[in-house]
Amino acid sequence: MPRDLSLEEAASLLDYNPDTGLFTRIKKIKYAKHETGSVAGCKSGNGYIIINLLGVNYQAHRLAFLYMIGRMPKQCVDHINGNGEDNRWCNLREATRRENNLNRIVPSTSGEKGVSKCIQTGLWKVSVFSGGRYHWGGRHIDLEQARQKACSLRNILHGSFANHNTTSKKEQVYHS
Repeated sequence: MPRDLSLEEAASLLDYNPDTGLFTRIKKIKYAKHETGSVAGCKSGNGYIIINLLGVNYQAHRLAFLYMIGRMPKQCVDHINGNGEDNRWCNLREATRRENNLNRIVPSTSGEKGVSKCIQTGLWKVSVFSGGRYHWGGRHIDLEQARQKACSLRNILHGSFANHNTTSKKEQVYHS
């Protein structure tokens, strides 16, 4: 876990643009290879942007929270669109670990999240995970009807953290 970083300390090194989600370096740090005005950070193996400040790595979405709210988030920062590289302020919200997991993008063999083909009947079955268990949404003849039922069930169970997207984070495109 990175050490606590004050807003004043971070702001003396980086500038954050909430409209683009990018951090830029304000001044050159001794022995660092990065230049003033350069975009800070690089993509980590898990798809998030990591920024090194004074030898400590920080996730950019957590730094964005520090800049906008004045403190680090208590638990998680959720990327609303599921893209961990999109650190625009309008795409970030504080969340519990459970809420953050509700917004995960899950691959689906049917192409629809929460919908799969029942081998025995050939019908489309709906099942949505929430609260540590699967919630049954029935079997449907039509894929579109099953998709709508899954979306409806997710909206009820997950509220504002419902994510109906089945594309991977890498396939998503966002507009600044």
